[in-house]
Amino acid sequence: MKDSFIRSLIGNFLVIIQFGCLAWLIFSGPVFVFNTLLLGLKAFSILILIWAIAAMRHSKLNVYPRIRKGAIFIAQGPYRVIRHPMYLAVILFAIAMLLERITFLRFILLIVLVINLLIKIEFEEKMLSEEFSEYVSYKKKTRKLFPFIY
Repeated sequence: MKDSFIRSLIGNFLVIIQFGCLAWLIFSGPVFVFNTLLLGLKAFSILILIWAIAAMRHSKLNVYPRIRKGAIFIAQGPYRVIRHPMYLAVILFAIAMLLERITFLRFILLIVLVINLLIKIEFEEKMLSEEFSEYVSYKKKTRKLFPFIY
């Protein structure tokens, strides 16, 4: 019970940091951007996100790093190549946001966001390994965030 409460507390804290950083990046930047490269990067990140959500449609999708009762293991769609495509999409989108208006604070927020997501990944992977026996072998065949790299 205590372990579950602590995991929940940590998970909530990580989600608050994640969405806080994203909100700051979104609302502290310009409203309209006409840079084709940055619009393309945002569109690409949104497509990755949609693809990942579509692949997870039969599982119990959750923004919090918790495994819901009845969740099933998914290794289809972008999950065939990387274990955390939604986090990749968030990082790519955040990079595009930063490049629209580069400031020291926005750069620090991006760094905090990436570190937060890496911690969240480790946190989630521990739980996924405990919940799904096939997750250990899945980790050996896939990369965390970037296909063929990391």
